[in-house]
Amino acid sequence: MRRSFPFLVASLVLLGCGSNGRKAPSAPPGQFVSADTGVPYPGYYQVGAIANLVSMTPAPSSGVEATIEVVAQPPVNDPFVSFWISETVDSNVWGQIGWTTDGPSATLQAFFQVYDLSQPTATIDQFAMTLLGEGTAPITTGLHTFSMHVQTGTLWSFDVDGASIGTCDMRSAQATSPNATFANEENVGSGFAPPFRFAGPVHVSGIKTLEAGKWVPFDIASSYGTGWGERANDEDPSVPRGTLVFDFDFPHMNDGSPLWDLPPQ
Repeated sequence: MRRSFPFLVASLVLLGCGSNGRKAPSAPPGQFVSADTGVPYPGYYQVGAIANLVSMTPAPSSGVEATIEVVAQPPVNDPFVSFWISETVDSNVWGQIGWTTDGPSATLQAFFQVYDLSQPTATIDQFAMTLLGEGTAPITTGLHTFSMHVQTGTLWSFDVDGASIGTCDMRSAQATSPNATFANEENVGSGFAPPFRFAGPVHVSGIKTLEAGKWVPFDIASSYGTGWGERANDEDPSVPRGTLVFDFDFPHMNDGSPLWDLPPQ
């Protein structure tokens, strides 16, 4: 999250988590209000989908999975862009997995992060102190499957193409909230800068949750954020249900717009 994160990373300790790499910055939906102004954190934008998981009624979720297209990004002086899926479990611990690139190097990396949202998270400094675990791994352009799921007990594994890049104790083995799961694109710049132009389009497809040992597609999803455009089946029938397409030049959707409604399984 912004340029201040390298300083914050150095002051944090991983608690009960293991990884195969170092961190990439990111943050959960709806976080960060400026301590000085009381307005949303400047230069920080998200667009994506909230899963309204009808299928979670009979069985809570113990994982989330999606195929996310990795697209090379142009070098920039400061901002980063990331595409990820996430889940908030019943302990109010939030985990995410996806890919990111940041700064002049524009290096592509798979990453995961885990945060304790039961602590104060209204400002970036408060939020950064809730980090429980993180990790990164090299990744190439193209389509990759990202997933986070219970491995044993309350230990979750964070996987890329079926291989774990790290684990973390999320203090719960399930998510029962109907709005616990997100698929997002995040775009962070300096100060009060508008979102920067990322390279697209980027497709996110096959979004599923793990319920009673079975991967189940998102039933119903609505849009989140208005910083740039996205397309889905309700707005564009040529896009398959359960797929998001992000592009900086797509028309902006109103927050909470319907994205798709899957037929009964």
